[in-house]
Amino acid sequence: EDGTVRHAVAAMLNVPENQVKIIHSIGDIDPAEITCVAEDSTADTHPQLITFYLPETFPSPDILESASRLAAALGRSMLLPNDATANPYSLVHVSHAGQPSIVLVDPDELDERGRYVIREATTETG
Repeated sequence: EDGTVRHAVAAMLNVPENQVKIIHSIGDIDPAEITCVAEDSTADTHPQLITFYLPETFPSPDILESASRLAAALGRSMLLPNDATANPYSLVHVSHAGQPSIVLVDPDELDERGRYVIREATTETG
């Protein structure tokens, strides 16, 4: 699993695979490396939470475009923060084919169980 994610992230960022580090604890982060913290999730449809940390010197990629490429490369859907709103339950869902849309997640599931359960789709993203 880690090797698949490492390969896809390296391709997404256009860097050699040996420059991408996959870790399972935030305490192992090295700020000089491209790091993905992979944590298991209790959600059935999104069983893993991956957080990316890039060195300050690394050029900032377009998040939505990068996530779309990564979702398509992995053949998995993803949920991203929706920076267009302050609503913490509004997220960007990127389908396994790389198509983004705005969704709302169930507040009770997220707050009480830490699960991201999509309650409804709202609109396509631009």
